[in-house]
Amino acid sequence: MSKFLVADENTSLWGHIFPDQRERMTRFVFEMETALLLAVQIETGPVAGWRDATPAELLDVAEDLATNRPFDDPAVWDLAVVDSAPAWAEQTVAVAKAAYDAICEETARAENLVPDSAMEYDEWLRWCGLDDSFVGDLQRGIPGTRDKYEASARLAGSISAPTP
Repeated sequence: MSKFLVADENTSLWGHIFPDQRERMTRFVFEMETALLLAVQIETGPVAGWRDATPAELLDVAEDLATNRPFDDPAVWDLAVVDSAPAWAEQTVAVAKAAYDAICEETARAENLVPDSAMEYDEWLRWCGLDDSFVGDLQRGIPGTRDKYEASARLAGSISAPTP
């Protein structure tokens, strides 16, 4: 089961200085297992409330999180790790996860990494000639080795969920 690091009104908002040098409060959902920032909203004021971040803004906040690493010790930042995404982010998180799974599956097909039958991870690495060293860049949609394995295994019908 996924765990999510959340910054929002129920924990602590995340202040972020955007490229225009203005600080704005944000709320976000970060998946701990994949280290993927799935949703970011930017406060627009007391009347308008919140708006979804653009892809460039999401990457900017992702770089901020990579630099400050609040996921290493969420309590220091007054953030919470929860079992499910908050209601305000549920749809965005579902879409982001589905899009990333689709990218991984497309990559596995394109690179001919889908076996005819179920394989354990180590066996699959030998079969396709890959090693376990490529982490990828999830935030930019570049799957790592384990992501490719999980996608190819889903496509081969051998697993229904990621393996540890």
